[in-house]
Amino acid sequence: MVDVSIRTAARSLRSAARENPGGAPLLPAACAALAMALCLLGLTARSIWIDEAVALRIAQTPGAGVLMSDGGNMAAYYLLLRGWLQLGDELWLVRLPSVLFTAGAVGLLYLLARRLFESRRIAVAAAVLLAVNSSVVRYGQEARSYAMALFLTVAGWLLLDLALERRRLALFVLWGLVNALAVATHLFSVLLVAAQVASLALLPRRALSWKEALAGLGVTAAGASPLLRAAANRGGVQIDWIPPISGASFRQVLLFLGGNNFEPSSEPFPATMVIVVLVVCLIGWSAGMWFAVESVLSHGRSRQSWRQGVALAWLIVPLAGAALASATVQPLMVPRFFLGLIPAGCLLLAVALSRIPQRPALIAAVAGLTVLGLSGVVRAHGYGDWGWREAALHLAARAGEGDRVVVLPARQRLALDYHLERLPDRRRLRIVSPQVRSWRPPDDTLYGVSEAFLAPSPPEAAAEAAAVYERFWVVTSDYTRFDAAGRIEEAWDEAGEFFDTLGPGYVVGSARTFPRLGVLSVQPAGTGP
Repeated sequence: MVDVSIRTAARSLRSAARENPGGAPLLPAACAALAMALCLLGLTARSIWIDEAVALRIAQTPGAGVLMSDGGNMAAYYLLLRGWLQLGDELWLVRLPSVLFTAGAVGLLYLLARRLFESRRIAVAAAVLLAVNSSVVRYGQEARSYAMALFLTVAGWLLLDLALERRRLALFVLWGLVNALAVATHLFSVLLVAAQVASLALLPRRALSWKEALAGLGVTAAGASPLLRAAANRGGVQIDWIPPISGASFRQVLLFLGGNNFEPSSEPFPATMVIVVLVVCLIGWSAGMWFAVESVLSHGRSRQSWRQGVALAWLIVPLAGAALASATVQPLMVPRFFLGLIPAGCLLLAVALSRIPQRPALIAAVAGLTVLGLSGVVRAHGYGDWGWREAALHLAARAGEGDRVVVLPARQRLALDYHLERLPDRRRLRIVSPQVRSWRPPDDTLYGVSEAFLAPSPPEAAAEAAAVYERFWVVTSDYTRFDAAGRIEEAWDEAGEFFDTLGPGYVVGSARTFPRLGVLSVQPAGTGP
C-alpha cells in the first residue's frame, strides 16, 4: 500500500508540475535554486553550536534509541541524520540536508500557489518571498530539523489539495504519512496538521470523501501518537526554559515570520529596517487575509473557498493554538517553532501584491520586497555565531599537550569537542566536566540526555579540580560576563558556583573572549603564567 501510494503521489506531483499553464516548467526550479544559493552562501560561516552538536551525538545513538533520545521530538530527523553521517561529518555536509529541504519547500510552494490561485504571478511572488526570507535562510543553514519540518508542511498542503481534487485513497494515505513524518520531525507540527484539518470546514460535505480523509488522519494518528505520548510522559523538562507568553514573545514571533527575529535597534539590523519590514508584512498579511475572507464569504462553503482560505487557516490556527497552549498548559512562543508558518505569510503577501493592477508596479513591489529580504540575509550572514571554532583554535595554540579543560555549563562541551577534533594539528586536550562524577577524555559519552549532568554539583567539582590540577583552562558560555580588559566581571549559575568554590587561591592567568564565549587559564595565585 505504501509503495503504491508513493508511486501514485509521484505521478500526481509530476502531473501538477505539467499543469503549469503558460509553459514555464522551470519557474519552480529557478525559485528553488535561488533558495539553495542563498543557503549555501556562508553555510559554514557560523561555528557549530550546542543544539547542532547534540543532534550529531543523538544521531549516533545505537539501535532504536535514536527515536526517543530527545523525548520523541525530531526523531525522524535524527534517523535521517544517522544515515547521512555515513557520508561524513564535515560542517558543510551535516548542514546540507537543511539546504536541500529549504530549496524543496520553495519549489513546492510555487506548485501549491499555482494550484490554489491559478496564477503564475502569485506563485512566483510567494516562492521568491519564501526564498529570500532571512529566517528561512537562517534555519536552512543549520543541522536541525526545522527545514525538514518546513518542507513536509508545504508537501502536506500540496498533497491535501491533490487528494481533494482526485479523491484517491492512495493520496489521502500519503498525505497522512507526510503529516505523521512532519510531527516526527518536530512535535510543534501537530498544530500545523490541525490547520489542515480545520481548513476542511470550508468545504461542502459532498466535496470531501470522508472515508478516505479519515483513513489519512488515522495514518497520521498512528504514526504520531507514540512520539506525542513519549513527550507527554517526559513532561516539560525539554522546554521548561521557554518564558511565559507575553507581548514581547508574540512580537518576536511576528518579526521572525517577517524575516527578522531580532529586537529593534539590535545588530545586525538597524531599527528602521526592522520597523519597515514588520509594517510591510503586517499590511500585506492583513490585506491578504481580507481578500481571503472576502472570497470565502462570497463563495460560501466550496472548493474555491477552501483554496482561498488555505493561507488563512495555515497562519491563524497554529498561532492561536500556540497562544492558547502557552497561556494554559506550556509556553511555546519560540520564534523558530513557527518556521512552518512563513509560507502562509508569503502566500498572503503574494495575494495582496497580485491586486496591484499595473504590471510594472507589481514587478517593482515584488522587487522591492525581494531586495529588502536579501538585505536581511546579507546582514545576518554569520550573525549569531557563538565562537566555538575560534575558541578551539585558541586552545590548540595556547594549551599544552594533555592540559585539562573545564567547560561550563558541561553540556556545551559537545560543540567544543566537534571543532577540536577537526583541527589538523590538534593537541590531545583532556576535556573535563564539572557535572560528571569522574573526569573523562573527549571520546567518552557525556550526553545520554540531560540526566547525565545531574551530579556532582559545581562546587564539588571545583574542589576536586583544585585538588588534582595545578593549572587548567575554563571555557564559559553565556554564564560569565567580562569587562573590557577580559577580566571576569560577573559569573552566575554553574560558572558562578565553580569560581566561588575555587576562591581567592586561584586566579585567571589569561582571558580571551569570543562572541558568546570566554576562554580562561586558571592557576594558583602567585604562580607565573
